Amino acid sequence: MTLTLRPYQQRAIDNARAHVAAGRQRVLLVAPTGAGKTVVAVGLIERVLARGRRVIMVAHRRELIRQPYERLLAAGLTPEQVGVILAGVGAGGRHCDAAADGWGAARARPEAPVQVAGIDTLRRRELPAADIVIIDEAHRTLAASYRWLCDQYPDAVVLGLTATPVRSDRHGLGEIYQAMVVVASYAELVAEGHLVAPRVFSTRALPDLAGIRIRGEDYAQDQLAAACDRAALVGDVVEHWQRLAAGRPTLVFGVGIEHSTHLCAAFTAARIAAVHVDGTTPTAAREAAWRGLADGSVRVVCNCDVASEGLDVPAVKCVVSARPTASLRVWLQQCGRGSRPYEGAEYVILDHAGNAVRHGLPQDDRKWTLEGRKKGKGVVRPRACCWRCDECDGINPIRARRCEHCGAERPAREAPEWQAGELVELAAVGPLDDEQRAAAWALVVAEWRARNARGGRPSKPGWCYYRMRERYRCDPPRGGERPTWTTDEAARAQQFDRLRERAQERGYDPRWAHVRMAQGERR
Repeated sequence: MTLTLRPYQQRAIDNARAHVAAGRQRVLLVAPTGAGKTVVAVGLIERVLARGRRVIMVAHRRELIRQPYERLLAAGLTPEQVGVILAGVGAGGRHCDAAADGWGAARARPEAPVQVAGIDTLRRRELPAADIVIIDEAHRTLAASYRWLCDQYPDAVVLGLTATPVRSDRHGLGEIYQAMVVVASYAELVAEGHLVAPRVFSTRALPDLAGIRIRGEDYAQDQLAAACDRAALVGDVVEHWQRLAAGRPTLVFGVGIEHSTHLCAAFTAARIAAVHVDGTTPTAAREAAWRGLADGSVRVVCNCDVASEGLDVPAVKCVVSARPTASLRVWLQQCGRGSRPYEGAEYVILDHAGNAVRHGLPQDDRKWTLEGRKKGKGVVRPRACCWRCDECDGINPIRARRCEHCGAERPAREAPEWQAGELVELAAVGPLDDEQRAAAWALVVAEWRARNARGGRPSKPGWCYYRMRERYRCDPPRGGERPTWTTDEAARAQQFDRLRERAQERGYDPRWAHVRMAQGERR
């Protein structure tokens, strides 16, 4: 094999091997999108093969299986050394569907020492022997299919690869992995020229997320689509792109198929070469769209949950986020599509969803952990939020006094828009000054209002004071907003009190009042 590793990639392999030598058989490797996690995996496989071991690398999407297969061959392995376990790649040279076109010598070779496999296909096939199991997009390891996989290889070393070791269900990846290796930070890779730090712009025309519920780890898609798929917002996306990112190969992330199609139509109406892809788009058409971005024949590809993972098109130098998300993982995965350097081009993110203020800039230094989170807590970030420049719509770190994009002074602080959902806990560094305390209080009050907007029994205003002391270890600022119930919240509180009294009189379970409250709101 002829693979050349960057220093940080070699360090990651050395650190992972040290953990395994110390008896920690399941190790998670974390690196930003674009850092070369697949290259690290190939480097690991090179060393494993040299010792006569067998490896299986598993992923959940076809693109994530094809990439390591091609990298392994490029690094010097022969096709006979690499087997493919994937629906559509048949034995005896038969490609069973058009999705396998271009795989060249890809075959199902059970005897090969290296296997690349789709997790869904693997569960329906005879399992190959393996000493090392490599899991791509390892934030999914807690899913039932991957737990099953780990159970099938109890004596194997398990190595996970991910850019975002975080889940919105509060479970930590420490349920599977025993150690974590941070390959490199975003800032380190930018300093070394391996990644590009984006300029992030937002807009005043953000969708109204009031009342949208959380399902699973993200906003309910049907409600979200209704809030985002409006003519004014769709048109605003095109106008900002023409002003701030015209000409750049662009990925647009929509809420659903219909929303993405409308965005594509708006770009096309402005005489911009745009196409739409989604999960139902034939593989050949999707591949043509990615090639179009690379060669310039297509300027904009609008998509719905297709390009978030596994897409490697370095020419992409603009990402348009038109889909609000409550998931930090989804936000960072989308931003990572344009982070690879390409001919010195500047990278621009146009945030039409409020995600930058909600989750922070993609280049923020985040402290990852394998531990789970207590209820109501989120990923710890060093900055409370970002702020938007009124002059140029640029997004800036919370502590910046002037806009990093145009130099304008920071405007008077407004409370960021928090919506119903799993809110991220923001960690302050050291004692808060007056400005930081005001910002923290605004976040707490906004979180309280978002909690109450979900329906049911509203939390009392005193919740804000307890939350402020619990989270930031300080009292609210003098002169800050005094939280009070709205008329609707007060009415709901009275209704709940009446239901609770009725439950006590009849000897019902105390939860009866909550159930009746929810039933009444659904009618």
